[in-house]
Amino acid sequence: MNKFSRLFVAKLILLVCLGFLGAGLASMSNAAESGSFSNPALEARLIAAENGVGPNATSLSAGLHLELGEGWKTYWRSPGEVGIPPSIDWAGSENVEEVELLWPAPERFTAFGIENFGYHDEVVFPLRIALSDPGAPVRLNANVTLLTCSTVCVPQEFTLTLSLPRASGIDADAAALISAYAEKVPEEGAESGISIQSAYLDPDMTALTLVAHSERPFAGPDVFPELGAGTAFGKPDIRLGDGGRLLWARLPVLSAAADLPDLRITVTDGDRAASLFTELADAAPQPPFALDRVLPGLAELAWIAAIAFLGGLVLAVFSANLFGAFEIELPSSLQTRLARAGGGKGYSGDFATGAFAAILATPCSAPFLGTAVAFALAGRLLDIAVIFTALGIGLALPYLIVAAFPAAISRLPKPGRWMLWLKILLGLALAGTAGWLFWVLIGVGGMTSALAVLTASAVLVVILSFSRLAAGARLSGAAATGALAIFLAGFLSAAGTPNAKPATDWAAFDRREIPKLVSRGEVVFVDVTADWCLTCKANKALVLDRAPVRTALRAPGVTAMQADWTRPDEAISRYLETFDRYGIPFNAVYGPGAPEGIVLPELLSSEAVLSALEKAAERAVASGG
Repeated sequence: MNKFSRLFVAKLILLVCLGFLGAGLASMSNAAESGSFSNPALEARLIAAENGVGPNATSLSAGLHLELGEGWKTYWRSPGEVGIPPSIDWAGSENVEEVELLWPAPERFTAFGIENFGYHDEVVFPLRIALSDPGAPVRLNANVTLLTCSTVCVPQEFTLTLSLPRASGIDADAAALISAYAEKVPEEGAESGISIQSAYLDPDMTALTLVAHSERPFAGPDVFPELGAGTAFGKPDIRLGDGGRLLWARLPVLSAAADLPDLRITVTDGDRAASLFTELADAAPQPPFALDRVLPGLAELAWIAAIAFLGGLVLAVFSANLFGAFEIELPSSLQTRLARAGGGKGYSGDFATGAFAAILATPCSAPFLGTAVAFALAGRLLDIAVIFTALGIGLALPYLIVAAFPAAISRLPKPGRWMLWLKILLGLALAGTAGWLFWVLIGVGGMTSALAVLTASAVLVVILSFSRLAAGARLSGAAATGALAIFLAGFLSAAGTPNAKPATDWAAFDRREIPKLVSRGEVVFVDVTADWCLTCKANKALVLDRAPVRTALRAPGVTAMQADWTRPDEAISRYLETFDRYGIPFNAVYGPGAPEGIVLPELLSSEAVLSALEKAAERAVASGG
């Protein structure tokens, strides 16, 4: 707060003390408050610390008191991604020269997956009223406009009137309430003990980075920048250093106004808050060094990079192996030793054989086992026992059948030329998958990246098949077959490119539009997809682009939004994080009956989508108190 506001708070505290000292006076019996405006969302009234205008009084202390219904919220002067700040028009007031509205520190809350700043339950906006004629009666006429949001957003417009005659006396309850919220108004300047050391805005308006310092360590800080109407910031990445006294924060810029005024930053930390104006620096401040954050991050990045590199080479190189371009052979002595290792008698040998078989089966069974294992590990001991017992029975079932019916062995296929044709078939499948991945890589990383990976894969194949270069004809035939498979894969996958006309009219993804559409009673279907997501393509081809889902998504009052995550997009990543999701496919349905969204399963079905659309369209009856 500035010096003027601190004097205002000091005056309020003095009024509270005087009010309690004179609690027995008759002048205390009349509460200084207006009539109330009430509906299920809120109850609003004007309150004043003084019961009247004392002799020669030049100012009054008042407040706009809002009591919000359960689940309802209203907004701060900077509402966040969406919302409207409260405003008051004092036209029709008498003996009022000027009114200063003070803003208590806001809270951060999430609605529809969007960051907003404001208040819930109860808030008082302190008002300092300067009088035109000192000592004369006052009539306050407040024309209030504000927005309240719960499962729906409801604009509120109402007028509150409060008349204060010539009189002396203090309304102790009102003065205490106004004083309590006046103390929540952020301090301004060095008196707060918090200062902004540096603030930097990216030239392309993608992020704001700042550093703040506090005389005492931060406990649970939050940051609320203001850069003019129309500029919105996402959730900050906050890191502390210097024993908690240094705060580094980076906030994504979600939208920017055409004209940028001075930057104002409000920092909150528990029961204290500071609001400071600052100039923008020429360079971004670096985050405080934290070894416990850096080393795990580097290790994780290196591990993921290694997996990505190996995964990129597996399909392009292993397909050549199946075509016979090269063979990976172990020394005969090692093969003999491995053969004997699994032939031990007793339960230990059987267990080793089963464990090795499970490892070999993992690549093929992962699509089926992933969900079951995740469910088991996240559940109870009973869940783990049941799931893994079922897995063991499934793995052992073929052996049990052969043991029960030994004659079945004679019906199994014998080794022969069919195995060579099977290798070629599997090689074509791998080559086709590799071609599809190269096509995706072109879209994500560009032609240069795709050619670099393709060249590295080709060089590795040549090195591995060097000993077989004499069999040139066979190698050439295999290479031609592989090239044909890659070409066909790229051709077929091109059918799913953005150039193809979609069966559903998709709108561009915009998180800020979701609550606006829902507040108008509409339903929003969000589809987060990418060219490299096979499951997304399957969902689209089998469910979203087919009747009856296609018809439902085209219906009036339904907006289908598509978020393309083929290339990294921070806005989409932040949206997924609000649901604790870090992968796709992801689909959610919003509406009056589901303002926070209904998350659909990864594998879509027509029944699941239609049921979610129907549930989201139901209008909820708002209640408040």
